[in-house]
Amino acid sequence: MHEKSPSTDSERLRILLVSHLFPPETGGVQRVAAHLAADSSHNVTVLAPPADDTSWDDQYDGVVYRHPLTGIRGLLTQLILVCWLSLKVDVVYYARPEYAFLAAPARLFGRPVISHAHGSELYINGRQLHALYLRLSFLTITHFVAISEWTENRLVDLGVAKADITLIPNGVDFESFHDPDTGCVEWPYDEDKPVILTVSRLTPRKGQQHVIRALTRLEDDVEYLVVGPGDASDFEAIARREGVADQVHFLGKVPEDQLRAYYALADLFVMPAEFIEGDVESFGLVYLEANAAGTPVIGSNIGGIPTAINDGETGHLCEPTPESVSESIRELLSDRELKSELKVNAVEWACEHDWKTVITRWDQIIADQYWKEQTGLNHA
Repeated sequence: MHEKSPSTDSERLRILLVSHLFPPETGGVQRVAAHLAADSSHNVTVLAPPADDTSWDDQYDGVVYRHPLTGIRGLLTQLILVCWLSLKVDVVYYARPEYAFLAAPARLFGRPVISHAHGSELYINGRQLHALYLRLSFLTITHFVAISEWTENRLVDLGVAKADITLIPNGVDFESFHDPDTGCVEWPYDEDKPVILTVSRLTPRKGQQHVIRALTRLEDDVEYLVVGPGDASDFEAIARREGVADQVHFLGKVPEDQLRAYYALADLFVMPAEFIEGDVESFGLVYLEANAAGTPVIGSNIGGIPTAINDGETGHLCEPTPESVSESIRELLSDRELKSELKVNAVEWACEHDWKTVITRWDQIIADQYWKEQTGLNHA
């Protein structure tokens, strides 16, 4: 039973991808899982939670099982389905590790269990049940894919051997964000003023308040565009108190074509995220999206952000304080030669992180772990 072969040939394996976060929901985990399913060269079957919007499933050239995956009944359902489906696949892949212990039966069947690791899920924060799930899952998972050096180090701190971790940073849809149509947005702002941009949900953890306060420390007026969902009232109050309300523009959530245009029209992208234990920026896809549009970036030197930003080449790393943010903005806006160099580097960096390249590395890791398992079983 253990000496099974892939379904078609030695290149194309059958993968069960389990993700309790999946489209149509949005977010980093959802995006990574969707790309792995849709772009992998392997044959990927998806197990995901129910959704009213099935447009992603309808476009997917594969099988998608939709069932509740969390809560007592959901975990039992997940256990039964993973046990059954693992008999039909070569590898079980979890988009996050905390429920991978439910794949323990797959290990009995000789299937490797691989898990992506992001960041926030690796913190306990008093959640004893979550801690138990992680401990059990770490006993089940045979290999981890970490999205940043910070995530890799966090796994090592939790007792995972470095040999059992592969660092594969997240990717970007380079063609979509590079050289977009900018005519889809109105531009009522002063074209003589530099424009800085933040794209994220409105929350202090993303650092918009630091950018607003940094504006008062700049010699030249700039326009600050804030794109993303959430309640802007607290940030608007900060802008009023700092006397820069006329420079700060909250645009809310915008359509994808407009988002790409804003990236390209901005002079700088700035997101000085803060480190909050249990809710950390474990990578930052938005930095790569801005780079793909040719826009240099400024981000905090915390969490996984240093993996997303090539400091001094595609942008700057700073501290999440108004003083540090303003210093980085001032340097990049005042040095045109440096800014031009960073723009070129940014595009090259984003191209290197295109999802096609990332998926190729994923596929190879999956194949390596499968054949490692088979070799070990055949020698047992």
